[in-house]
Amino acid sequence: MEDSNAAVEVSNDGSGLKWWSFSSPQRVSFGVGSRRLLPDVVRDLGARVLVCTDHNMVAAGVIAPLVESLTKTPDVEVLVYDEGEAEMGFDGAEACVDAVRSFGATVVVGIGGGSNLDLAKVVAARLCDDRPISRWAAEGLPQRALAVVALPTTAGTGSEVTPIAVLTDERRHLKVGFQNHVLLPRAVLVDPELTLTCPASVTAHSGMDALSHAIESLLDISFADKPTQAYADQAFVGKNPYSDALAIEAVTLIGRSLARAVRDGDDLAARTDMALGSLLAGMAFAAAGTAVIHALQYPLGALTRTAHGHGNAVLMPSAVRYNSSARRSEAARIARILGSTSDVDDVAASELADVLGELALEVGITPNLRSIGVNETDLDSLASAALGITRLLNNNPRPMDHEALVDVLRGALDFVPGVRW
Repeated sequence: MEDSNAAVEVSNDGSGLKWWSFSSPQRVSFGVGSRRLLPDVVRDLGARVLVCTDHNMVAAGVIAPLVESLTKTPDVEVLVYDEGEAEMGFDGAEACVDAVRSFGATVVVGIGGGSNLDLAKVVAARLCDDRPISRWAAEGLPQRALAVVALPTTAGTGSEVTPIAVLTDERRHLKVGFQNHVLLPRAVLVDPELTLTCPASVTAHSGMDALSHAIESLLDISFADKPTQAYADQAFVGKNPYSDALAIEAVTLIGRSLARAVRDGDDLAARTDMALGSLLAGMAFAAAGTAVIHALQYPLGALTRTAHGHGNAVLMPSAVRYNSSARRSEAARIARILGSTSDVDDVAASELADVLGELALEVGITPNLRSIGVNETDLDSLASAALGITRLLNNNPRPMDHEALVDVLRGALDFVPGVRW
């Protein structure tokens, strides 16, 4: 069994009844020191281990002890590919495949942030498929992949628990999200100590990314209002009881510890909260899906070359203000977890945008588009680019057309907490 699945199935016989599903890796181990389980994990999956990482991880001293523990395992051989980079593109992934193909890997270990984990997932699939990655979107994703083991070193993307990988199409200057069950890691080791090397800015951006995953999962369209998926699809089914429970706990953990982790990177308790919050938020959105924030961030990131989490932090206040009328009670609950003191749902929900903006400021992010170089003249093209990302926009609780996307962008352009637009 390649992954564990759970589903509540009611009916799909035209009666109008619906079901929701979720998928998760076969095994997730969480806690300080869990990285030491890597040799045991690999022993069950294969003897020729490809490690996908980057120069920063090597320089930080993260990779050497992990590789040493693997090489001490009888019959295990290891190849380290350390050319990973932020916003990895199709060409970069193909370069990795070319460099490692002759090694004959049987398992791929991704160590680092979301880009490294996504690289590991894509390479694991590409090594089982002769077609260039650039053809996957049009022709369909591979149906086989090598086993992937994920060790995240940032608390943000949740890539370790999703069947999704995002790469940049360099020719079209667009981010492309690949979604397929073969991309789901087989085993995950989440060790909060691995996040201690994260700089404050990376901690802030990653943490706001994780928060956006949890919030979009809670504000999504309901599974009952989406077309019922085929069993093999396994992801982005809409908000459901599973994703709601995970997302609420993720918001709680991130809300109480993100600022602490940014202020003091050695605060292991805060780092542990953030690692768990990111993990739970990843599991939530892997089931429910992300929506307008992420749809807009893809072209925004391509335009501004800013970190993914930075873009999400800038877009979040305006997006939740736009969507809160469709998810009043959920928005109010999030706002109260993050600091609102109002007992009235309408009031608390209306405060959520400001609460998020204030949190962004607290962790060093100016939460408006102008701060990352976006002007009024950019809004139309950003909206046009996002309009084609229906995989995400179909999850939004309010329908999104070009005008609505421009409205969200306009609200984010000069957003200041406490100032209405």
